[in-house]
Amino acid sequence: MNVCLMLTSNNPKWNPPRKLVQEFMRKFPRINFLRQTDNITEADVIFGWIIDKETLKIAKGLKWFHTAGVQYGHLQPIELYEKAVVTNSRGVWKDYLANTVIDSIQKIIPLVNLKGKTAGIIGLGENGGEIAKRLHKVGMKVIATKKTTIKKPSYVEELFQPNFLNHLLEKSDLIILSVPSTDETKNLINKDNLKLAKKDAIIISTSRSEVVNNDDLIAFLDNGHLGAAIIDTMWPEKYQKHEKIVTFIHMSPEHHDIWPKMFELFGENLKRFLNGKELLNRIYI
Repeated sequence: MNVCLMLTSNNPKWNPPRKLVQEFMRKFPRINFLRQTDNITEADVIFGWIIDKETLKIAKGLKWFHTAGVQYGHLQPIELYEKAVVTNSRGVWKDYLANTVIDSIQKIIPLVNLKGKTAGIIGLGENGGEIAKRLHKVGMKVIATKKTTIKKPSYVEELFQPNFLNHLLEKSDLIILSVPSTDETKNLINKDNLKLAKKDAIIISTSRSEVVNNDDLIAFLDNGHLGAAIIDTMWPEKYQKHEKIVTFIHMSPEHHDIWPKMFELFGENLKRFLNGKELLNRIYI
């Protein structure tokens, strides 16, 4: 089987350590690992960030694509899902992200002052779930939305389907967004539902900027309805400079040693793929 590690980028900070890649390849001596510059037509499996339509056409034998990222939707062509199994790296960032969110909150309000208040998590996945656990530990009541049906975790008091978003906004002192950017989630948070939020509520977005209507958010910060917002550095720069906004560095694999976790996940899935078992983190659209 041919596996292409298509992870090299123009930014060295986003490239996996060579030693880690070599160690990983030694664990699978029967796999033929292709260099990024090799003929991709031979690849059965690709581990990369994104793949464009032209590359996908060339990868005639592709059966499985694993993205090093978490986002999907518009970042991968729809044809990819028709051609191959697609998985992502959700979960490997959760500790870094949860730590960062807690640190950012403390720049606005001491954690002790949050005891007894309500945290609303929009998207109780790996990242949202870890943030929820941390906030529950400091004494917050946690409510959340989850697209798929799951058993309610012990650290969550109420769990809703996404169509109960307005209910969550009305009840939450902290509103934490942890959903992927898709056509369905674009402008998910906007002036129509921000007006339902508690006065002085804090919006925390770990999602891409297009999930929130940026101008509507600024308007509600300016008119004093919202207390503050926490966003990452991938948002347009003009919004990052607002006096009521705290920013945190957008996640990259160098933070908190993410690459080993990412290769551990891919390695587990590679074993499953070789044995014909169901893959972890499969994406269906």
